[in-house]
Amino acid sequence: LVMVHCDSLYESLYDLLNQHYMEYAGQRYVRIAHGSKAKQCPIHRLFRVIVVTEINDAYYRLAPPLLNRFEKQIFLRRDLMERADEALLSRLKKFWGAVTECMLQQRGRGAEPAPAPVGDAEAQEDGAEDFEAATQRPIAGYHADLLASLVFMLRRRRGDSASADELCDEAKRLLVRMLTPEAACMIAASLDAQEMHSKFGFDLVSEYFEKQRHSDLPSFAEALVADAASWSDRIGAQVMALTYSPIRGKIGQELQRTADARCQELSLHELSSSQDIEKSVNQFYNDAPDVAGEKRFLIVHADPVAASPRMIEHCRFVCEKLRAEFIKKGRSVAGSMFVILVVHLQRGLDNLFSFDYDSQWSFVFLDSVEQSADLENMPSLGHMLHKPLLEVVSNIDFAKLLQTCFRSSLSRMIYPHSRRPSDLQAQIRSILAYLEDTNFVTIVRNWTLLILKQTPKNLAKPSEGTVGQDTNWFAAIAGAAHELALAGTFRAALHNRIAVLVSSMLTVLLAHLDRNGGLALLGDPNKRRLWLNLSEASLSSDLAVRLRTESMAATQEEATAQHEVGTDAQTGARPFTSRFPVSWFVSRSIDNARHTIETLPKENQMSALAKIYQASTLLDVGLDPEVGDALLDDYLADFAAMHLDWTRLIDREMQKNVMSKMLQRCKGGKLTSILEVHQLFWNQERHVAYCIKLLNAVPDALFKAEELIATSEMTLLNLDLLLLVHQTLANELRGQQKVGEQGPHQFYREWLARKTVVAGLTKDLLSDHGTHHSPAAQERLARIKCDTEPRVESLALFLEYVAVPLNLPSDVVSQLASELPEGKIRQAKTLSAMLGMARGISDQEGALAYISAFLESWTLDV
Repeated sequence: LVMVHCDSLYESLYDLLNQHYMEYAGQRYVRIAHGSKAKQCPIHRLFRVIVVTEINDAYYRLAPPLLNRFEKQIFLRRDLMERADEALLSRLKKFWGAVTECMLQQRGRGAEPAPAPVGDAEAQEDGAEDFEAATQRPIAGYHADLLASLVFMLRRRRGDSASADELCDEAKRLLVRMLTPEAACMIAASLDAQEMHSKFGFDLVSEYFEKQRHSDLPSFAEALVADAASWSDRIGAQVMALTYSPIRGKIGQELQRTADARCQELSLHELSSSQDIEKSVNQFYNDAPDVAGEKRFLIVHADPVAASPRMIEHCRFVCEKLRAEFIKKGRSVAGSMFVILVVHLQRGLDNLFSFDYDSQWSFVFLDSVEQSADLENMPSLGHMLHKPLLEVVSNIDFAKLLQTCFRSSLSRMIYPHSRRPSDLQAQIRSILAYLEDTNFVTIVRNWTLLILKQTPKNLAKPSEGTVGQDTNWFAAIAGAAHELALAGTFRAALHNRIAVLVSSMLTVLLAHLDRNGGLALLGDPNKRRLWLNLSEASLSSDLAVRLRTESMAATQEEATAQHEVGTDAQTGARPFTSRFPVSWFVSRSIDNARHTIETLPKENQMSALAKIYQASTLLDVGLDPEVGDALLDDYLADFAAMHLDWTRLIDREMQKNVMSKMLQRCKGGKLTSILEVHQLFWNQERHVAYCIKLLNAVPDALFKAEELIATSEMTLLNLDLLLLVHQTLANELRGQQKVGEQGPHQFYREWLARKTVVAGLTKDLLSDHGTHHSPAAQERLARIKCDTEPRVESLALFLEYVAVPLNLPSDVVSQLASELPEGKIRQAKTLSAMLGMARGISDQEGALAYISAFLESWTLDV
């Protein structure tokens, strides 16, 4: 009795194995038990039992009492080998040792001693852990006796009809069929074609990617149907295909489209018993075509985690048995029946499954089950190897690729301001529209390729070439176990690498293009062409230092690296949204000439600036300085944000209006050119900044200030504005409408804070005009020193010493402000008004002490 895979019966045979016989009338009997039932069965005196099991099962699964009842023999294939077989096995070990050596070298371990021949069990047991990992990695499901099984399979299939060299060459190619794509890529990165011929006797990489099909199941099935030499018999083939691709769904429609065949699919783990397997395979052969040219495929998906290796082996046995019975019936059509058993392995769990070569089956490793063309419009695996990265990226449909990765790019951009979900949704809609714009996609594509072409692969050794010139760019991915496990297939890992690279480059580029929120202007038809021209020019400008630095880093960075979106606001914490296309680039380009222009007389500055502009990049891209009223107004808005500090009480639109009026007043007419804006601002920057700060302290003076800018002499403008601001401050206390909901106490404190700013600006201005001899200027200085400034100071002292501590109502402060005399403030009427106010509040607790402190301070300071 020979027992194979009969684990459930062993417990029933312990009486037999212990030789507990009973003899009656010369006949021996032995008790056979099964469950709760037992029976005495006759047994022959010469009866013997043989249990065939795997070595690992004998060592780790079978019960020791069972093993102790047997004589143990380890039966290896090499024990059956003849001398010619041993010679072939030795050559195959040498070949396989060269393969694993290449992988070790690619992993940076080439300086270690040469590995022991693969297949030598003792050498493997004593070998290093790294070597064992390397020998197992090239082929999924590898085990120590695999090469011996290949030798026996070839002898059985070819007999003595082939020479030793022919058998060795065929064996090498059969081994190559089982290599994982990453193993082939690591060899490709280690050796060139000539070195491979010297080491292996043929171009292994060319054999793998050009002559064989490993990319996906549909393309493999198509090649299988066309290649009758690879069939197992005259009616077709039985193939075991190993893959790291997970079970995702049915692929019958893809097979029908590519191989023109009807397909029956089943998943082994969904079948409950061996009868279900036989029923499904029988149905497949019962539906065999009767007409030549029709083809049938049976695809069996097996996951060693869900379906045990023993179940997979049983499925192979069922397929072999039923196929043999079908062929005996003699009604089969040549090339019509194909069985593919797809074993879906998990990376890192290869030891759950192993295989042996068999003459009735062909074996292949497939990178994926799905067709490669379905993956993000990326090139196939074979088309990406031995090609520079630049060529691979350049052959991709950039518009489709950007559509798949731009959302990832947006998630990696850090904006200087908080954004609402609606802002992001609007941005996504805009970019989807931009990706339909050929010009925009061309800019992204050309810039990406330029960076790949120029960025050194190793900054420390530029002689190694650029990132785009690297023909072994895939080697790092082949050795990245974590990335391969996440991607599922090697093809997906390569595609992810390209997608991450393009996504990183797009992140950097979008952060540059959306500087100051300027990307939205591409959607404005009136500004689109100008935006495209200026944006493209900015990419190669010396002003884009940050862009170049981050783009170089993007070629090597992780998929989660983030990039900040820049802002050119004078106050960085208060970013702005630009209204003029790429205004930062225009402004900085013109500002580069500031130092040269300011050394010239004012009357020559404008002509000199225009001459410099004629040789600038801005003119080359078609930017006419006289852009028209609407665009000039947009540029002034951006210019104000980039050159003036943000103010709390005056928004940037007001700042722009004040600056525009001041520059027009300096020119003596309407602004018509961007160059005029820069040249006039360089001369009036201090005056403009001073005016903005002053009006921010007293925003109520803004309307009248604009009138002053239009009418006052420029030399007296700051003095007139200072008078206006002081008068407005004092008038705020005369009326009660400014108090509002905040209450008098809070209003007083806020007023005192703004007064402090005005006092500092007043001091700065008076120090500049201390020696001014103009009669008009002297008259205004006198009014400031004798009237407006001491009036505001008096009211400030009253608020500080009396109104705030006593929490006086606003009508008391308003009354005092109204009773102060007009003109000079340092006179008896002022003191009389203060004393009258004191009498009115003297009944409040502590009032006299506060009033005394106020009067003392007023006498000393005012």
